[in-house]
Amino acid sequence: MVLQKLRLAHFRNFSNLELSFSPKLNYIIGKNGQGKTNLLESIFCLAISKSFRTANDADLIELNEKSFEIHGELLSDVSVEHSLSIVFLNGKKSVRHDQKRLPRHSALLGIAPMVLFSPEDHKVTGGAPSERRAFLDVLLSQADQSYLYQLQEYHKILRQRNRLLSLIADGEESPDSLDSWDAAIVTPGAALHRARRSFLQNIEDELQQIYAELANNPVKLQPHYHFAEGMHIENTDTYLNALLQLRKKEIARKQTLIGPHRDDIVFQLGQRDVKKHASRGEQKSVLLALKIIEFHYLKNRKQMTPIILIDDLQSELDEGRQVNMISKLTDMGQTFVTSTDHINPRTEDETTFLVENGFVTPHQ
Repeated sequence: MVLQKLRLAHFRNFSNLELSFSPKLNYIIGKNGQGKTNLLESIFCLAISKSFRTANDADLIELNEKSFEIHGELLSDVSVEHSLSIVFLNGKKSVRHDQKRLPRHSALLGIAPMVLFSPEDHKVTGGAPSERRAFLDVLLSQADQSYLYQLQEYHKILRQRNRLLSLIADGEESPDSLDSWDAAIVTPGAALHRARRSFLQNIEDELQQIYAELANNPVKLQPHYHFAEGMHIENTDTYLNALLQLRKKEIARKQTLIGPHRDDIVFQLGQRDVKKHASRGEQKSVLLALKIIEFHYLKNRKQMTPIILIDDLQSELDEGRQVNMISKLTDMGQTFVTSTDHINPRTEDETTFLVENGFVTPHQ
């Protein structure tokens, strides 16, 4: 997939903007605070319908305006033209694909798959379990709409079950009333477990190979799926049994203590937990390997080349690794890079844009 044109209206600090892009490499250059990341953010929204920086769509509106619009014209790997549009007006968001309004915002996922490299990504290897769960959920939702459906269904049931646990703890409902909700939650929950574990098992060898190449380090890198409360769940039966074992504890805590919303993914180098013991350089190499895996996985599952977005590459890699990374990624697909300076050497397949206070101009 290639983003050929982008049009913005009242998005962040861009009043009106229209740009055409290279199918290979696009540099977005400028000083800090000028709007480089805003531009990348608008492109990301076309894939996910959400920002990677805020959960509040109103934050994306230009100051003193009441709405924003993002419109992208894309070309598929088989040269079919598509359009994607997002309009936020009066607190409501509408999403269109090829001029047809989508019934749900989430239906946008997977139409134009994208892989984002951001300074915040260090949280995937070094942050809380929720960061690793979010990484898997966004990736697998882009790859498969059925995963997204199960994820949405699970969280809908989870909210209802947690409310019931609170009522039971306050003496307003009987513990037996949990039976039907337990039966309901294990179906989507087990489906999410299977999809996540299958993904991690399938990427293990490739992840090890890519890490060894990036880090020039033969130490074995392995992903492990960790179930909450140490309760290994194989299927809906073991899931139901675990919920029954924890019922009294969950009522006392007024929350569901096991399930995909509380699990974790642990990456180990040798026998060491990457989060706890890996150096900053090792964590960066693990993260880059994961992102390359993400690209290949989406490409294979969607039969479509993802667009690559790299925000502030200089903050994460030294100059030599920047050049190597750019060379590797631009061979993979269309790439957008934000930076304070151009990263040499220049190529024939690149377009450079200078961003200054919300204005974007082609730059030689």
